[in-house]
Parts: sequence; C-alpha cells; structure tokens
Amino acid sequence: MRGCCGLTKKWIMNLKANGASKTQYRLHVVTGDRRGAGTDANVYIILHDKQGRATPPLSLNKVFRNDNERGSTTSMDVKDDCGIAGPVDKVEVWRDNFADLTIFGTITEFLTGRRTKRGSSAWFLDRIEVEEIDMPEEEEQPAENDNNHVTVHRGSSGGKLWVFPLQRWVEAHRHYEIRLHDIFLPQHDPYPEDRKKDLHAKRQEYRYEQKVEHGPAQVTFTCP
Repeated sequence: MRGCCGLTKKWIMNLKANGASKTQYRLHVVTGDRRGAGTDANVYIILHDKQGRATPPLSLNKVFRNDNERGSTTSMDVKDDCGIAGPVDKVEVWRDNFADLTIFGTITEFLTGRRTKRGSSAWFLDRIEVEEIDMPEEEEQPAENDNNHVTVHRGSSGGKLWVFPLQRWVEAHRHYEIRLHDIFLPQHDPYPEDRKKDLHAKRQEYRYEQKVEHGPAQVTFTCP
C-alpha cells in the first residue's frame, strides 16, 4: 500500500508540474472615477506582442462579481498558453451594450409600464496595465544606442509593467487599439482615422450659435 500511495502521489505531482499552465501576464483594467464611469456591459480585451501575435478575446467579466465599477481595478491572470510571448506592444479593448438603459428601459416599460434606472453600459476606461509574471530567465538587454528603447515600469511581482492609457468613454462595439503609453504627435499617430473621429465628436460638444440678434453666443443644444 505504501508503494502504491507513493506512486500515486508522485503521479499527481508530475501531473501538476506538466499539465498546469503558468500565469504569464496579469491584466489590470482601471475604470475612471468620473460620475457614471462604471459599466455593467461585457468587456473584452486582446493582447498583441511585438511579433504580431495576439491572444484570443479575453472576457473581463467574472461570475457573481460586480466588476468594472467606478474607480475600481479589475484584474485577471493570462496563462502562458495564451498565444503571445515577450513584451506586449498594444492592447485591443471593446464592450457591448448589455445593460444599456435605453434598451432595458424600453423592455421594462413595455412589460411593466414603468422605466427602470438600474444598469448602465456606459464606461470610462482610465488605463490598462499588463504585468509580466512569468519572467524569462535571460531578459533581452537593449543596445546602448537604441533610440527606440522605451522604459517600462515594474509591477508588484518584480516583472515589467506595460501601461496603456485611454482616459475616455468607450463606445459600444467600437474596438480601441491602444499602444504603449499612447503618446503620439498628430502626424505620427498610427490610427489617424480614430483621431479624426474623436476630434469630430468633441467638436459636436462645443457648438455655439447666436440665438438672439446682437446677443452673446450660446450652446446650440439645451442641457437636460
């Protein structure tokens, strides 16, 4: 019996060592602290490395947890079989419109005759942080005269920490691709069409007109 138990214990240890996936990255998604910044929508993220490889879509929603709330940080582990390796070059994030007040309000009003104020799909994303957990034994050292070298932070685990800031409201079903630090001059922006779209949306918020002859300029819409 002792020999049998010893073999069983050894088999279980080998199974754990060979079959269990290690945590390679730890994902931290920081929701902003603006009013109404939290969301009940489903959030998805894809990580891209410098070799052009990408992970499958990672769902950021945890069962029985109210995540992605205002001012909170939602974390999840990404295993070493995720399909990428090494430094993370960019992240891709999007959400659906689950729990949208307009949709749920219409359904609730149709069924009960009353509109609901619970649930919201709006989301203000502050930043996404990717922390390296399973560090390589020998890290690649940048060349002394490498002008493309970008300094990264260190996470709590001692590994590298890549920061991808967005700091804006996330539209439903729109895929946002965020580069490391996301700092570009207009002529160097890798996504010029997205920049134009954001500028156009911002201009719509600051439209003015002269409603009274010889009077001061006023906003074109009436605030609710």
